[in-house]
Amino acid sequence: MNPHTLIRVTIILSLLISAVYAGEQALSKNDLAKIRRICDSLLGVPVTDSDPILAQLAPYRARSKMDHRSVFCIGQRCYESVPLRGDAVVNYQFFHVPSRRGTKGGYFDAAPDIEMKGNNRIDAVNLFQDGKIVFEVTTTAKAKAR
Repeated sequence: MNPHTLIRVTIILSLLISAVYAGEQALSKNDLAKIRRICDSLLGVPVTDSDPILAQLAPYRARSKMDHRSVFCIGQRCYESVPLRGDAVVNYQFFHVPSRRGTKGGYFDAAPDIEMKGNNRIDAVNLFQDGKIVFEVTTTAKAKAR
């Protein structure tokens, strides 16, 4: 292979790699403001209705983690994490009291307000980046602001 061909191949590969990772840059201040608005709109939403709102985070998601979402419950609190670019993560949580019908049927019943008002509704959202909480919104703080 002659040196000119090797240089061309190297440049083409570099451009391809740059194109692949172009969407993986860190989140800008403008991105953070948009993410904050999306997170604000999650408050009070039934978990079962959250997917269309969470889909708005797609432009900020890390390509390598687009299908990854982690959900876990401890006691009567459930938590979900949505990974974003630049090691950022949107975390949200909700109160979950198992329903009688879910317990009898052996399934996770995520119906909103079942058993008690506020059950299975998102009540806190935060953005975690670079080892710190960038912002946090809660239904309690939202209620106080009114």
